[in-house]
Amino acid sequence: MSEISSGAVLVTGAGKGLGKAMAIHLAARGFRVYAGVRNETQAKALHNYGPQLIPISLDIDDPVTVEATLQRIQKECASTFVGLVNNAAILKGAPFEGLDSVIMQKIFNTNLVSTALLTQKFLPLIRKNKGRIVMISSLTEELPTPFLGAYPATKTGLSGLSDMLRRELAPFGVFVANVEPGFVETDMATSISSESGAWLGVVPKEKRTEVKKVYGAYFSPVHVEYLKQLVYSMPGSADEVAQAVYHAITSRTPYSEYLLSHHGIVLRVMRVLPDWLVDWYLWLLVWPGPLDPVFFQ
Repeated sequence: MSEISSGAVLVTGAGKGLGKAMAIHLAARGFRVYAGVRNETQAKALHNYGPQLIPISLDIDDPVTVEATLQRIQKECASTFVGLVNNAAILKGAPFEGLDSVIMQKIFNTNLVSTALLTQKFLPLIRKNKGRIVMISSLTEELPTPFLGAYPATKTGLSGLSDMLRRELAPFGVFVANVEPGFVETDMATSISSESGAWLGVVPKEKRTEVKKVYGAYFSPVHVEYLKQLVYSMPGSADEVAQAVYHAITSRTPYSEYLLSHHGIVLRVMRVLPDWLVDWYLWLLVWPGPLDPVFFQ
């Protein structure tokens, strides 16, 4: 497999968080980066990082903007387009029982269906240039934890798509990598825990009373603070994720899977444990109970 040291790359969901860090990292190392953003504010924030970083209006759920992005890249750099980084995603934390069906469909569409359709659109360019595709998945595909709604299911699906495409496209010199960040304190991650009552916003009004009665203890301010301290006691970093993406795009020997941060090390151990033990561990660790005070001391 040949090393890739330059060319054009598209990063979806690059207006903030991990996507922004990836786009800046790649542009700083000589790639022409088309950074998919959702609004003008996000676009303006990227203008300070040099001419190699090009904000482009892209909502992956909107076929019109996807097609416009494809047409622009075909016009400006068809022969040098070597990378697609599928980062755009939605995370809405709530009990699965109470998650609004419209929001659930939106999560599946953005995180999996629209990502797959966008990838399909750009595959001819990637194939012709023997490029790379990087899927930004999540460690939740390895260890789905309670109250993340549909998010772990979509990331598991994305991982399956990554494995399938890697094997399907290998004869054409195309490599597909799956990057699984740990818990990184980005805008997406903090949005589900910044206000303990915010989770009710994704529950239909007619279900809120019962769902709050059954699951409310998990989302109490005290327990949310405990979970934040627990999760970020071994934080990952956006820079670590960006470096993994850069390696997946450029290296002669990229990895099919990048398990990142200290959480990735823990998951490697947990993979060999029986399900009943992992379930018990998560129940003890995640649900409100006797361990809460331990992490506040």
